[in-house]
Amino acid sequence: MLQLLQQSIKTSEDLTSALRFDKRSELARTIISLYLTIIEQCDSQVALIKLGKYAGVEAIFRSTLEAYIDLVNLIKDDAFLDHMKASHSDQWIKLAKEAMNGGNDFLATFSRTPENKQILADHESDIKAFKERGIHPLTVKQRFERAGKGDMYTSVYK
Repeated sequence: MLQLLQQSIKTSEDLTSALRFDKRSELARTIISLYLTIIEQCDSQVALIKLGKYAGVEAIFRSTLEAYIDLVNLIKDDAFLDHMKASHSDQWIKLAKEAMNGGNDFLATFSRTPENKQILADHESDIKAFKERGIHPLTVKQRFERAGKGDMYTSVYK
């Protein structure tokens, strides 16, 4: 099984040089980025398995599976990109608010960034605009269900 995965990775890597896409298209760039992320993460999992370092494989696999689910969703519906952007803004809002509250040493530098308030305001504005259009950040489970892979979420992923 490992040999098959290694061959699949090699074939995928070899084929990437022939990829052609519209670099001006945010959708196309996102799809290609997800595809390349999946290849890279699979390669990392193989490297860890070959070294007998199994503990990190599951964490990387979960991330790979999420990238796959997002890729499936984008291919099925290009409007899914807006849900991804809404999730991105939602996470930035949480981070910026946590930084502004203070007390988190890991966010100390960010909390002193003069642009922090503007970053928060920009993302809050983005979320408001998305919600006005009926676009909301999706949970991981919702992303799996949209991709028609709800059974994966409740078994392999969870």
